[in-house]
Amino acid sequence: MNYIEMVKKAEQDRFQALIDQDYTAFQKFCDPALTYVHSSARVDTLQSYIDKLENQFYIYQAIDYKIENVVEYSDSLLVFAVFEASLLLQGSPMQLKNRTLSVWNKTTNAVKLFAYQPTPIK
Repeated sequence: MNYIEMVKKAEQDRFQALIDQDYTAFQKFCDPALTYVHSSARVDTLQSYIDKLENQFYIYQAIDYKIENVVEYSDSLLVFAVFEASLLLQGSPMQLKNRTLSVWNKTTNAVKLFAYQPTPIK
């Protein structure tokens, strides 16, 4: 499997892990130095995001994720996509529709999510 195929599968699997509330599986896709920016402009580290997930700050119910382009750049992959989700944010229903940029680092036979940046579609 090449890196582009790997990252496409990893993107789908990480979102499935969020829906399944399998945060151990989700963490396996992430670089320890992950910077996770939210559409609200709040920023989390890997640990602060996992803490919020485990404390049910975010509960993802459905995610529709369409990759539009993947660009290999040096030791990274840039994934441009449209992300739509239904979730509970602190117990309140919320809908998201964003354009996203995910930065994945290549490792030996794997990829790790290094940065995530959504922009709301108005």
